[in-house]
Amino acid sequence: KSLSLVVLSLFKKSDNQAVRAASALSLGHLGSDAPQAIPMLIQALEAEHPDLRVSSATALANLAPSDQALPVLLKAQKSETMPTVKVAIMTAMFNNSPKERRVVTALLDDAKSRHSSVRKSSLRLLGQMPWARERSIPVLIESLKNDRAADVRLAAADSLGALKASDKTAIATLISATGSEDNSVRARAVMALGSIGPKAKSSVPDLLKLIEGKNKWLASTACAAVGQIDPKNEKVIETLIGVLQEKDWRLHLEATRSLSHAGPLAKRAVPGLIRILQQPAPRRRDRGPDPLQLQTVLTLGEIGPDAKAAIPQSKALGMKYGSPYFQKIGYPFRVLEALKKIDAKTAREFESELKKTTESRPRRSRK
Repeated sequence: KSLSLVVLSLFKKSDNQAVRAASALSLGHLGSDAPQAIPMLIQALEAEHPDLRVSSATALANLAPSDQALPVLLKAQKSETMPTVKVAIMTAMFNNSPKERRVVTALLDDAKSRHSSVRKSSLRLLGQMPWARERSIPVLIESLKNDRAADVRLAAADSLGALKASDKTAIATLISATGSEDNSVRARAVMALGSIGPKAKSSVPDLLKLIEGKNKWLASTACAAVGQIDPKNEKVIETLIGVLQEKDWRLHLEATRSLSHAGPLAKRAVPGLIRILQQPAPRRRDRGPDPLQLQTVLTLGEIGPDAKAAIPQSKALGMKYGSPYFQKIGYPFRVLEALKKIDAKTAREFESELKKTTESRPRRSRK
Protein backbone atom coordinates (compact mmCIF):
# COMPACT_ATOMS: atom_id res chain seq x y z
CA LYS A 1 0.00 0.00 0.00
CA SER A 2 2.87 2.36 0.73
CA LEU A 3 4.17 1.71 -2.80
CA SER A 4 0.78 2.48 -4.30
CA LEU A 5 0.70 5.79 -2.38
CA VAL A 6 4.09 6.77 -3.77
CA VAL A 7 3.09 5.92 -7.35
CA LEU A 8 -0.26 7.63 -6.91
CA SER A 9 1.48 10.77 -5.69
CA LEU A 10 3.69 10.81 -8.79
CA PHE A 11 0.65 10.35 -11.01
CA LYS A 12 -1.21 13.24 -9.32
CA LYS A 13 1.56 15.78 -8.81
CA SER A 14 4.27 15.33 -11.42
CA ASP A 15 4.56 18.01 -14.11
CA ASN A 16 6.36 15.55 -16.38
CA GLN A 17 3.77 13.85 -18.58
CA ALA A 18 6.07 10.92 -19.31
CA VAL A 19 6.41 10.31 -15.57
CA ARG A 20 2.64 10.47 -15.17
CA ALA A 21 2.21 7.97 -18.03
CA ALA A 22 4.71 5.56 -16.45
CA SER A 23 3.01 5.99 -13.08
CA ALA A 24 -0.36 5.14 -14.61
CA LEU A 25 1.02 1.87 -15.95
CA SER A 26 2.47 1.06 -12.53
CA LEU A 27 -0.88 1.71 -10.90
CA GLY A 28 -2.44 -0.78 -13.28
CA HIS A 29 0.08 -3.42 -12.23
CA LEU A 30 -0.63 -2.78 -8.55
CA GLY A 31 -4.22 -3.91 -9.09
CA SER A 32 -6.46 -3.97 -6.03
CA ASP A 33 -3.88 -2.03 -4.00
CA ALA A 34 -4.69 1.16 -5.92
CA PRO A 35 -8.50 1.49 -6.21
CA GLN A 36 -8.33 5.17 -5.35
CA ALA A 37 -6.58 5.77 -8.68
CA ILE A 38 -9.63 4.84 -10.77
CA PRO A 39 -11.31 8.30 -10.83
CA MET A 40 -8.02 9.96 -11.78
CA LEU A 41 -7.35 7.44 -14.54
CA ILE A 42 -10.82 8.08 -15.95
CA GLN A 43 -10.09 11.81 -15.98
CA ALA A 44 -6.69 11.21 -17.61
CA LEU A 45 -8.37 9.57 -20.61
CA GLU A 46 -9.01 13.16 -21.76
CA ALA A 47 -5.42 14.32 -21.15
CA GLU A 48 -3.61 16.18 -23.90
CA HIS A 49 -0.55 13.91 -23.83
CA PRO A 50 -1.23 10.76 -25.95
CA ASP A 51 1.08 8.50 -23.90
CA LEU A 52 -0.86 9.42 -20.78
CA ARG A 53 -4.14 8.50 -22.47
CA VAL A 54 -2.65 5.16 -23.53
CA SER A 55 -1.31 4.34 -20.08
CA SER A 56 -4.52 5.43 -18.36
CA ALA A 57 -6.66 3.21 -20.58
CA THR A 58 -4.36 0.23 -19.99
CA ALA A 59 -4.30 0.77 -16.23
CA LEU A 60 -8.03 1.35 -16.01
CA ALA A 61 -8.70 -1.97 -17.77
CA ASN A 62 -6.59 -3.73 -15.12
CA LEU A 63 -7.94 -1.88 -12.09
CA ALA A 64 -11.62 -1.26 -12.63
CA PRO A 65 -14.47 -3.77 -12.94
CA SER A 66 -16.21 -3.99 -16.29
CA ASP A 67 -19.28 -2.01 -15.26
CA GLN A 68 -17.07 0.90 -14.23
CA ALA A 69 -14.34 0.78 -16.90
CA LEU A 70 -16.17 -0.21 -20.06
CA PRO A 71 -18.56 2.77 -20.39
CA VAL A 72 -15.75 5.32 -20.13
CA LEU A 73 -13.45 3.31 -22.41
CA LEU A 74 -16.19 3.06 -25.04
CA LYS A 75 -16.70 6.83 -24.83
CA ALA A 76 -12.97 7.49 -25.11
CA GLN A 77 -12.68 5.08 -28.02
CA LYS A 78 -15.42 6.83 -29.94
CA SER A 79 -13.94 10.31 -29.51
CA GLU A 80 -10.25 9.39 -29.94
CA THR A 81 -8.65 10.58 -33.18
CA MET A 82 -5.04 9.39 -32.80
CA PRO A 83 -4.63 5.83 -34.22
CA THR A 84 -2.04 4.61 -31.71
CA VAL A 85 -4.18 5.72 -28.77
CA LYS A 86 -7.31 4.28 -30.36
CA VAL A 87 -5.60 0.90 -30.70
CA ALA A 88 -4.53 1.02 -27.04
CA ILE A 89 -8.06 1.84 -25.86
CA MET A 90 -9.44 -0.90 -28.09
CA THR A 91 -7.06 -3.41 -26.53
CA ALA A 92 -7.93 -2.18 -23.05
CA MET A 93 -11.64 -2.70 -23.72
CA PHE A 94 -10.97 -6.24 -24.91
CA ASN A 95 -8.80 -7.07 -21.90
CA ASN A 96 -11.36 -5.65 -19.48
CA SER A 97 -14.52 -7.09 -21.03
CA PRO A 98 -13.65 -9.85 -23.54
CA LYS A 99 -17.20 -11.22 -23.67
CA GLU A 100 -19.14 -7.95 -23.95
CA ARG A 101 -21.30 -7.43 -27.02
CA ARG A 102 -20.63 -3.69 -26.89
CA VAL A 103 -16.91 -4.39 -27.35
CA VAL A 104 -17.65 -6.45 -30.46
CA THR A 105 -19.81 -3.64 -31.83
CA ALA A 106 -17.02 -1.11 -31.24
CA LEU A 107 -14.46 -3.38 -32.92
CA LEU A 108 -16.70 -3.92 -35.92
CA ASP A 109 -17.03 -0.14 -36.26
CA ASP A 110 -13.25 0.25 -36.03
CA ALA A 111 -12.81 -2.31 -38.78
CA LYS A 112 -14.08 0.48 -41.07
CA SER A 113 -11.59 3.09 -39.79
CA ARG A 114 -9.62 5.12 -42.33
CA HIS A 115 -6.45 4.16 -40.43
CA SER A 116 -5.03 0.77 -41.39
CA SER A 117 -3.44 0.23 -37.96
CA VAL A 118 -6.86 0.58 -36.33
CA ARG A 119 -8.50 -1.76 -38.85
CA LYS A 120 -5.73 -4.33 -38.40
CA SER A 121 -5.92 -4.30 -34.61
CA SER A 122 -9.70 -4.56 -34.55
CA LEU A 123 -9.61 -7.61 -36.84
CA ARG A 124 -6.97 -9.30 -34.71
CA LEU A 125 -9.03 -8.80 -31.56
CA LEU A 126 -12.16 -10.11 -33.28
CA GLY A 127 -10.19 -13.26 -34.05
CA GLN A 128 -9.82 -13.81 -30.31
CA MET A 129 -13.58 -13.74 -29.68
CA PRO A 130 -14.96 -17.07 -30.94
CA TRP A 131 -18.29 -16.51 -29.20
CA ALA A 132 -18.92 -13.58 -31.59
CA ARG A 133 -17.80 -15.37 -34.76
CA GLU A 134 -21.17 -15.05 -36.52
CA ARG A 135 -20.88 -11.26 -36.40
CA SER A 136 -17.13 -11.15 -37.09
CA ILE A 137 -16.64 -13.58 -39.97
CA PRO A 138 -18.52 -11.56 -42.64
CA VAL A 139 -16.42 -8.48 -41.77
CA LEU A 140 -13.20 -10.52 -41.85
CA ILE A 141 -14.12 -11.95 -45.25
CA GLU A 142 -14.87 -8.49 -46.63
CA SER A 143 -11.55 -7.15 -45.29
CA LEU A 144 -9.57 -10.03 -46.76
CA LYS A 145 -11.24 -9.50 -50.12
CA ASN A 146 -11.14 -5.76 -50.46
CA ASP A 147 -8.95 -3.95 -47.95
CA ARG A 148 -6.25 -1.93 -49.70
CA ALA A 149 -3.64 -2.54 -46.96
CA ALA A 150 -1.76 -5.83 -47.07
CA ASP A 151 -1.22 -5.96 -43.29
CA VAL A 152 -4.99 -5.62 -42.76
CA ARG A 153 -5.68 -8.46 -45.20
CA LEU A 154 -3.04 -10.49 -43.39
CA ALA A 155 -4.76 -9.87 -40.04
CA ALA A 156 -8.10 -10.86 -41.56
CA ALA A 157 -6.65 -14.16 -42.80
CA ASP A 158 -5.13 -14.88 -39.38
CA SER A 159 -8.43 -14.26 -37.62
CA LEU A 160 -10.41 -16.39 -40.07
CA GLY A 161 -8.00 -19.21 -39.29
CA ALA A 162 -8.20 -18.60 -35.54
CA LEU A 163 -12.02 -18.70 -35.71
CA LYS A 164 -11.90 -21.80 -37.97
CA ALA A 165 -14.25 -20.10 -40.41
CA SER A 166 -15.31 -23.12 -42.44
CA ASP A 167 -18.30 -21.83 -44.42
CA LYS A 168 -17.98 -21.89 -48.21
CA THR A 169 -17.54 -18.14 -48.58
CA ALA A 170 -14.71 -18.00 -46.05
CA ILE A 171 -12.89 -20.96 -47.61
CA ALA A 172 -13.31 -19.54 -51.11
CA THR A 173 -11.99 -16.15 -49.97
CA LEU A 174 -8.94 -17.73 -48.33
CA ILE A 175 -8.26 -19.82 -51.43
CA SER A 176 -8.43 -16.67 -53.53
CA ALA A 177 -6.01 -14.95 -51.12
CA THR A 178 -3.42 -17.69 -51.70
CA GLY A 179 -3.02 -16.02 -55.10
CA SER A 180 -2.52 -12.51 -53.66
CA GLU A 181 0.23 -10.29 -55.01
CA ASP A 182 1.61 -10.06 -51.46
CA ASN A 183 3.51 -13.19 -50.37
CA SER A 184 2.86 -12.58 -46.66
CA VAL A 185 -0.89 -12.50 -47.27
CA ARG A 186 -0.59 -15.65 -49.38
CA ALA A 187 1.30 -17.46 -46.63
CA ARG A 188 -1.17 -16.42 -43.90
CA ALA A 189 -4.11 -17.53 -46.04
CA VAL A 190 -2.44 -20.93 -46.46
CA MET A 191 -1.84 -21.15 -42.71
CA ALA A 192 -5.45 -20.19 -42.03
CA LEU A 193 -6.69 -22.99 -44.29
CA GLY A 194 -4.43 -25.38 -42.39
CA SER A 195 -5.88 -24.18 -39.08
CA ILE A 196 -9.42 -24.80 -40.35
CA GLY A 197 -8.42 -28.39 -41.08
CA PRO A 198 -10.49 -31.06 -42.85
CA LYS A 199 -13.34 -28.65 -43.56
CA ALA A 200 -10.98 -26.86 -45.96
CA LYS A 201 -10.51 -29.88 -48.27
CA SER A 202 -11.65 -27.88 -51.29
CA SER A 203 -8.39 -25.90 -50.99
CA VAL A 204 -6.12 -28.93 -51.49
CA PRO A 205 -5.70 -28.60 -55.31
CA ASP A 206 -4.57 -24.98 -54.92
CA LEU A 207 -2.23 -25.86 -52.08
CA LEU A 208 -0.64 -28.65 -54.12
CA LYS A 209 0.06 -26.13 -56.89
CA LEU A 210 1.87 -23.95 -54.36
CA ILE A 211 3.94 -26.93 -53.22
CA GLU A 212 5.02 -27.50 -56.80
CA GLY A 213 5.70 -23.80 -57.39
CA LYS A 214 8.98 -21.88 -57.31
CA ASN A 215 8.43 -20.03 -54.03
CA LYS A 216 9.98 -22.37 -51.44
CA TRP A 217 8.62 -20.42 -48.48
CA LEU A 218 5.05 -20.75 -49.72
CA ALA A 219 5.69 -24.35 -50.72
CA SER A 220 6.82 -25.30 -47.21
CA THR A 221 3.83 -23.49 -45.68
CA ALA A 222 1.51 -25.38 -48.02
CA CYS A 223 3.22 -28.67 -47.10
CA ALA A 224 2.31 -28.04 -43.47
CA ALA A 225 -1.26 -27.05 -44.36
CA VAL A 226 -2.13 -30.14 -46.43
CA GLY A 227 -0.96 -32.29 -43.51
CA GLN A 228 -3.56 -30.59 -41.34
CA ILE A 229 -6.32 -30.71 -43.94
CA ASP A 230 -6.18 -34.04 -45.80
CA PRO A 231 -2.98 -35.99 -45.06
CA LYS A 232 -4.35 -39.34 -46.25
CA ASN A 233 -5.30 -38.03 -49.67
CA GLU A 234 -3.42 -40.08 -52.29
CA LYS A 235 -2.49 -37.02 -54.33
CA VAL A 236 -1.25 -35.22 -51.21
CA ILE A 237 0.95 -38.17 -50.21
CA GLU A 238 2.34 -38.44 -53.75
CA THR A 239 3.18 -34.73 -53.84
CA LEU A 240 4.83 -34.80 -50.41
CA ILE A 241 6.95 -37.80 -51.41
CA GLY A 242 8.04 -35.80 -54.45
CA VAL A 243 9.10 -32.96 -52.17
CA LEU A 244 11.62 -35.30 -50.51
CA GLN A 245 13.58 -35.17 -53.79
CA GLU A 246 14.12 -31.41 -53.34
CA LYS A 247 17.23 -29.91 -51.75
CA ASP A 248 15.48 -27.56 -49.35
CA TRP A 249 15.73 -28.30 -45.60
CA ARG A 250 12.51 -26.48 -44.64
CA LEU A 251 10.55 -28.21 -47.41
CA HIS A 252 11.82 -31.59 -46.21
CA LEU A 253 10.87 -30.82 -42.61
CA GLU A 254 7.28 -29.74 -43.36
CA ALA A 255 6.72 -32.57 -45.86
CA THR A 256 8.04 -35.11 -43.36
CA ARG A 257 5.78 -33.78 -40.61
CA SER A 258 2.74 -33.97 -42.86
CA LEU A 259 3.59 -37.48 -44.02
CA SER A 260 3.55 -38.56 -40.36
CA HIS A 261 -0.20 -37.79 -40.31
CA ALA A 262 -0.74 -40.24 -43.17
CA GLY A 263 0.54 -43.16 -41.10
CA PRO A 264 0.97 -46.49 -42.93
CA LEU A 265 -0.46 -44.95 -46.12
CA ALA A 266 2.86 -43.10 -46.50
CA LYS A 267 4.91 -46.31 -46.79
CA ARG A 268 6.10 -45.34 -50.28
CA ALA A 269 7.94 -42.43 -48.61
CA VAL A 270 10.34 -44.78 -46.76
CA PRO A 271 13.17 -44.69 -49.38
CA GLY A 272 13.08 -40.89 -49.41
CA LEU A 273 13.07 -40.74 -45.63
CA ILE A 274 16.05 -43.10 -45.46
CA ARG A 275 17.94 -40.77 -47.81
CA ILE A 276 17.35 -37.89 -45.39
CA LEU A 277 18.82 -39.95 -42.54
CA GLN A 278 21.83 -40.83 -44.68
CA GLN A 279 22.64 -37.20 -45.48
CA PRO A 280 25.09 -35.31 -43.24
CA ALA A 281 23.14 -33.12 -40.82
CA PRO A 282 23.92 -29.41 -40.50
CA ARG A 283 26.01 -28.52 -37.45
CA ARG A 284 24.11 -27.10 -34.50
CA ARG A 285 25.36 -24.93 -31.66
CA ASP A 286 23.76 -27.18 -29.05
CA ARG A 287 25.31 -30.24 -30.77
CA GLY A 288 21.89 -31.84 -30.66
CA PRO A 289 20.19 -33.82 -33.42
CA ASP A 290 18.99 -32.12 -36.54
CA PRO A 291 15.19 -31.52 -36.13
CA LEU A 292 14.66 -32.83 -39.65
CA GLN A 293 16.40 -36.14 -38.92
CA LEU A 294 14.56 -36.53 -35.62
CA GLN A 295 11.22 -35.77 -37.32
CA THR A 296 12.11 -38.28 -40.03
CA VAL A 297 12.49 -41.05 -37.45
CA LEU A 298 9.19 -40.06 -35.82
CA THR A 299 7.47 -40.18 -39.22
CA LEU A 300 8.94 -43.63 -39.88
CA GLY A 301 7.45 -44.69 -36.54
CA GLU A 302 4.01 -43.52 -37.65
CA ILE A 303 4.38 -45.53 -40.86
CA GLY A 304 4.97 -48.58 -38.67
CA PRO A 305 6.21 -52.06 -39.67
CA ASP A 306 6.44 -51.03 -43.33
CA ALA A 307 9.38 -48.82 -42.32
CA LYS A 308 11.65 -51.72 -41.21
CA ALA A 309 14.15 -50.89 -43.95
CA ALA A 310 14.95 -47.69 -42.03
CA ILE A 311 15.79 -49.44 -38.73
CA PRO A 312 19.62 -49.27 -39.13
CA GLN A 313 19.60 -45.52 -39.82
CA SER A 314 17.04 -44.85 -37.06
CA LYS A 315 19.03 -46.81 -34.48
CA ALA A 316 22.24 -45.08 -35.54
CA LEU A 317 20.66 -41.67 -34.98
CA GLY A 318 19.36 -42.72 -31.56
CA MET A 319 22.75 -44.07 -30.46
CA LYS A 320 24.58 -41.03 -31.81
CA TYR A 321 22.59 -39.01 -29.28
CA GLY A 322 22.35 -41.76 -26.66
CA SER A 323 24.67 -40.19 -24.08
CA PRO A 324 23.27 -39.54 -20.58
CA TYR A 325 23.10 -35.84 -21.40
CA PHE A 326 20.81 -36.36 -24.36
CA GLN A 327 18.91 -39.07 -22.51
CA LYS A 328 18.13 -36.50 -19.84
CA ILE A 329 16.72 -34.21 -22.52
CA GLY A 330 14.79 -37.14 -23.98
CA TYR A 331 16.10 -37.34 -27.56
CA PRO A 332 16.94 -41.07 -27.72
CA PHE A 333 13.67 -42.01 -26.02
CA ARG A 334 11.72 -40.35 -28.82
CA VAL A 335 13.64 -42.57 -31.22
CA LEU A 336 12.82 -45.53 -28.97
CA GLU A 337 9.09 -44.77 -29.15
CA ALA A 338 9.31 -44.69 -32.95
CA LEU A 339 11.18 -48.02 -33.03
CA LYS A 340 8.49 -49.61 -30.85
CA LYS A 341 5.96 -48.87 -33.59
CA ILE A 342 8.22 -50.32 -36.29
CA ASP A 343 9.58 -53.46 -34.63
CA ALA A 344 9.20 -54.38 -30.95
CA LYS A 345 12.27 -56.65 -30.87
CA THR A 346 14.52 -53.95 -32.28
CA ALA A 347 13.11 -51.46 -29.77
CA ARG A 348 13.98 -53.76 -26.85
CA GLU A 349 17.54 -54.18 -28.15
CA PHE A 350 17.90 -50.43 -28.57
CA GLU A 351 16.59 -49.78 -25.05
CA SER A 352 19.12 -52.25 -23.66
CA GLU A 353 21.95 -50.49 -25.50
CA LEU A 354 20.84 -47.15 -24.06
CA LYS A 355 20.98 -48.57 -20.53
CA LYS A 356 24.50 -49.87 -21.13
CA THR A 357 25.54 -46.40 -22.27
CA THR A 358 24.40 -44.96 -18.94
CA GLU A 359 25.90 -47.76 -16.84
CA SER A 360 29.28 -47.64 -18.57
CA ARG A 361 29.72 -43.92 -17.95
CA PRO A 362 32.39 -43.36 -15.27
CA ARG A 363 31.09 -41.61 -12.19
CA ARG A 364 32.83 -38.53 -10.88
CA SER A 365 34.39 -39.05 -7.49
CA ARG A 366 33.45 -36.60 -4.80
CA LYS A 367 36.26 -35.01 -2.89
